[in-house]
Amino acid sequence: MCVKILVAGRMFIIGTIMGPMHHYYYHHLDQFIPKTTAKTVLTKGDWCFWPPVQIINFYYLPTHYRVLYINIATMVFNIFMSYMKHYDQKH
Repeated sequence: MCVKILVAGRMFIIGTIMGPMHHYYYHHLDQFIPKTTAKTVLTKGDWCFWPPVQIINFYYLPTHYRVLYINIATMVFNIFMSYMKHYDQKH
């Protein structure tokens, strides 16, 4: 039980720190690239997401964390792309 509380606490701290940064980053992207067409989504996703992800991956992370980090980044990217695809269909 104690381990679960520690993990939840760490995730809360990470979310509290990273959440606002991601919010403002994507808010800036929406101002810089305002459309929500499929072409724009791919532009926002591919060219604005992966270069910073790879810079962090190769510059800051030790080798043994790189695969885990890229897997998490890929999951986040896939969720975002799926959301944007279905968001266009709803509106």
